[in-house]
Amino acid sequence: MARKNRYDPYRGFWRVPATSRYVNVNSAGQRVTPQPPVNGDHPRRLFMLGGSTMWGFTARDSFTIPALTAVALRERGMTDVEVVNLAQGAYNSTQEATTLLVELAHGHVPDAAVFLDGSNDIATAVKCGTPGHTYGEEATQQQIDLGVRGFWAELIGLGRHAELIQRLQQAVGISRAPVPVRGGPERVCGPVAATTATWPRCATDRAPSSWAW
Repeated sequence: MARKNRYDPYRGFWRVPATSRYVNVNSAGQRVTPQPPVNGDHPRRLFMLGGSTMWGFTARDSFTIPALTAVALRERGMTDVEVVNLAQGAYNSTQEATTLLVELAHGHVPDAAVFLDGSNDIATAVKCGTPGHTYGEEATQQQIDLGVRGFWAELIGLGRHAELIQRLQQAVGISRAPVPVRGGPERVCGPVAATTATWPRCATDRAPSSWAW
């Protein structure tokens, strides 16, 4: 259950929601972090990012590093801090940095961010011979190279440049329909501009007050 993922265009994969007795993933694909209700009208947020160690692989929700951190902060009198677990199993430092950028683009700006790295960056470099690789990239490349089409689709694909084949596909109604247009500039430009507009503020006056690497 904990290994189920969905494709993510920026990071390769992201967890899907899941529910069990000890391991739970919320609707945003984040590991659930049990913690007392946060006090104050303007709570501070702590993002914690990393691979499976930070995510809490083999640990129940209440024993992950973020969950234990939330308890430790509360014991020290910090009752206005919300801890968010943004780690994902097998993630390396680049995927984690991208995760933070995605959160910033959506207006989720933390007061502090903590990254726990090392194992996955080193392990993938040893496996592939050079740094900068991710787990599972071989399988993704195989799908790109080979495709996942069935026999008849593959056979038709061999004649994709033949005019006769194209006419036959149109005649029997099996030619691929054009991709539908889901929104013109009046629907798309506004949301894109709003997302882009967050970046200067994230880099200047809305930047987190502290960072930990």
